[in-house]
Amino acid sequence: MNQTLIYQSEKQDKSISLEDIDLLNEQAWNERRSDLKTTWKTANDTERFSIIYNYQKGIAESSRTLGYCLWRFGDYSKSLEKSMAALELFRSLKDKKGEADTLNSVGALYMYQGDNANRLKCNELCLKIRQEIKDLEGVAGSENNIGETYFEMGNFSEAMNWFNKCLINPRSTPQVLAWAHHNIGKIHQKNNEHELALNSLNQSLHISQSVNYEVLTIATHINMAESITELNFNSTEIDAHLNTALTLATEIGINEEIHRIYFALSQIEEQRNNISKSFEWFKKYHTAYENLFNENSNQKINNIQTQYEIERARQETEFERTKRLELKEFVEKISQQKNEISEKNREITDSIKYASRIQYAALTTNEYIKHNFPFEYFILYKPKDIVSGDFYWLTRKDEHIYLAICDSTGHGVPGAFMSLLNISFLNEAINEKNITEPNLIFNYVRQRLIENLAQEEQQDGMDGTLLKINSSTGQITYSAAYNEPIMVRDNKIIPLPADKMPIGKGLKQESFTNYQLTIQKGDRIYLLTDGFADQFGGHNELERKKGGKKFKYKKIRQLLTEISNEHLDKQLHVLNNSFENWRGDLEQVDDVTCFGFKIY
Repeated sequence: MNQTLIYQSEKQDKSISLEDIDLLNEQAWNERRSDLKTTWKTANDTERFSIIYNYQKGIAESSRTLGYCLWRFGDYSKSLEKSMAALELFRSLKDKKGEADTLNSVGALYMYQGDNANRLKCNELCLKIRQEIKDLEGVAGSENNIGETYFEMGNFSEAMNWFNKCLINPRSTPQVLAWAHHNIGKIHQKNNEHELALNSLNQSLHISQSVNYEVLTIATHINMAESITELNFNSTEIDAHLNTALTLATEIGINEEIHRIYFALSQIEEQRNNISKSFEWFKKYHTAYENLFNENSNQKINNIQTQYEIERARQETEFERTKRLELKEFVEKISQQKNEISEKNREITDSIKYASRIQYAALTTNEYIKHNFPFEYFILYKPKDIVSGDFYWLTRKDEHIYLAICDSTGHGVPGAFMSLLNISFLNEAINEKNITEPNLIFNYVRQRLIENLAQEEQQDGMDGTLLKINSSTGQITYSAAYNEPIMVRDNKIIPLPADKMPIGKGLKQESFTNYQLTIQKGDRIYLLTDGFADQFGGHNELERKKGGKKFKYKKIRQLLTEISNEHLDKQLHVLNNSFENWRGDLEQVDDVTCFGFKIY
């Protein structure tokens, strides 16, 4: 039959015979590894035709294929729905091969949940059914799946035994052989035997490419990049493997691998000290991760999983064929399963903690500041969340030292993205474009921000202060966007001006002003973001219970005047305690940064 018939109008659907549906379902299942998108479309069409005919075999086979595709697309809850529907139909039809094939998809969903014990039960039951019906090619596939499960359980020796069974099994298909070589490569990776790993992975890649096994080709490219990274993280082969994997994964919609590739690209750029690129890839990873492991998906799979366990208990004699467990035992086991939403939150928190590592790598180290900054100083740095929109940054260019204390738009992960971008543009202006004056540096950064963000109609950027200090003469010039520096001389505040416009897209687009700072020995200078002044709190618990009020700059100036003669370490201690005592148990509203130093 000409396959183009399946794309004809609905009024011609009756021209599709049951034999045609069987052929198309068989074709879709056989091509699922090499052409996932076509497989997906064909299975959707055969499902529709089978429903029109009320053809149970066709519905079962199309549901099995759709469950496989949805697993690969990363839609785990819908995958389990389709696989469970297929499993029930295959049982009612006494179709053991269909039941065994569907069990593979169910086992994959257990893998998604990290439930390797139940995954192993699925694998072993699938193997037993295939042995009973003499599906010898299927037996080889099950041997590989059991090896994979032992690998995930950390039992590498048992996993290797099963993979070697695949390699010597004369009925192993090229796909199974490719997986066996791939998985042996992963064992070598775990043992830090990366040359051996690359040898096995190369064999896998050669086979998977020869049979157009796209899913495995993508996974093997990623693993090869990981091993090459361990041997030489500057190798261009890493980029080639990851970019090839990303192109293929994007073309066919393998979302689980896409978020894994983003994370790998972020890590390799961090190792190469390309912090800006690392954070851009991490941003994409973070978005892909949240989309893949969202709360609704986790809740759905929990609910479906419960239904599946109850169904297993009801049909245990046929389904497991090894022992009978009471329904009560399964319900008790389900009640003990870890909370999926809590796990999701933990994973996201771990991801943000990793982001904080990248951000701290972008901040100037205390050792570098100590070595280059000509005055005694302290830094009060209190992010609202794990990562921050505030940043402090220092660089030296010839005899001049540049110090920036800035507040990027937002806080948390969005603020951290902006802070990294702002640091990158400051560094570009001073160290690449050789711009020397603070006002011109701010002008340049504003221009770069508008170029990069204007297409999104955003007004993101930063407020802050940039000092230029001549290390030979001690002369200081500065520019300030909103955040006015504070100087204390002889226990009195010396007013210092700032431009009332942001570094970014705003109502005013004038050039920033260069201010000359006339200093004397004993002067104390403080550069602050607005988080301290904007913090809600109160002098006592009663004020805080009513919602509190802002600390405000007037109180900050008074506090700095009172402590300016203290040692800088004492000033840092007093500022931190004042902030915490004012805040009490109220939430911190913004990132807080204060850089103070003494002229001598």
